Amino acid sequence: MATLEKQPPTSGDSNKLKKTPRVRTTPPIVAWATVGAAFIALAIYVASSWILGGRATPTPIGANNPNLGRDLAWNIGAQVFTITAVVGTLIYVGRRCIRERRVTFDAILVVAYLLLIQWDPILNYVTPQFSYSSLMMNFGSWTTDMPGWVSPHGNLMPEPTILIGIGFIWSASLCMIGCTFLRNVVMRRWPQTGKLGIILWSLGFMIVADFVIETVLCYGHIISYPNTVSWMTLFEGTSHQFPLYEALVWGGLGWAPLMVLRFYLDDRGNSVVERGVDRLNVSNKAKVGLQILAVAAVTNICYLSYNIVMLLIGLQIDNDSHAVYPSHLINGICGHETPYPCPEPANGRPISTGGQPGSPSDIPGDGRTWVDVYLGR
Repeated sequence: MATLEKQPPTSGDSNKLKKTPRVRTTPPIVAWATVGAAFIALAIYVASSWILGGRATPTPIGANNPNLGRDLAWNIGAQVFTITAVVGTLIYVGRRCIRERRVTFDAILVVAYLLLIQWDPILNYVTPQFSYSSLMMNFGSWTTDMPGWVSPHGNLMPEPTILIGIGFIWSASLCMIGCTFLRNVVMRRWPQTGKLGIILWSLGFMIVADFVIETVLCYGHIISYPNTVSWMTLFEGTSHQFPLYEALVWGGLGWAPLMVLRFYLDDRGNSVVERGVDRLNVSNKAKVGLQILAVAAVTNICYLSYNIVMLLIGLQIDNDSHAVYPSHLINGICGHETPYPCPEPANGRPISTGGQPGSPSDIPGDGRTWVDVYLGR
């Protein structure tokens, strides 16, 4: 039987092998962290413009608040609950970090959720759809300092310092609760559940969670949706109406993706966007910083996606119910008690443009804010 003899490599072949260029790939975490850093830079710019421009001032509660005592109790209760939930979350996350002797994904997620706050009022970018109660601790909002802002007087929307300023931490805890549900209920009952099933269960869990939470907040006059699409609005025409599409969009885009991201951590406790962190020749502190930025990129993209969908839905608004709301929930932005008609694009009422800031002194009433109410003045 004939045999083939291998020829030894020539010097020319060896030189070719030596000259083969090495392909260097950028670890995924670097790309995600770069996106996260861009979002943080935007947040710093907007916050600086808002504060240095002198617009960080409390929004007055207005003149027409017939059930002030009841609404005040609900709003104070919401803030106390938020503080309690945040403290509990931080204790749980802190203990895990100490036990594992590292910064866990949950700790990173907590910080990442705090780094998306600049997007919270952006669903009012074109049409005013939503507001918080000015009975909560607030200093107005930075809306009109966002580049390209369209809707006038948006800075009068009172962004709550406690409920949202630190309250996004409990969004991280909701992801933890959701993952516990997936592991202890779904995977035990249906162990063959694949990735599509996990995604669908996460969507369902977060949509239901948002529906329950926000309908309670609407009932307590803590938040309001005075401008909605009527055929998708629960309790339409009341001061606690709730647009069902809010639960679908926020639960589906704001919370569910982070729940899935947390569920699929690798054996080192890192998410898919943190891949490659162990290959980086940097200090541990730098690695943690990059991990935070990478996860913050995901939280920001999710919130931005939510806002884009809500902006498109806002172009179909046909239900202006400002007249049934107390003053602390409409805040002089448009509609009842103001000379500015609220847009109803679906009914031919045009969208106001210009994006100019409103003055707290334009809100009818004696100018009292949450500070005066809490101090009994």
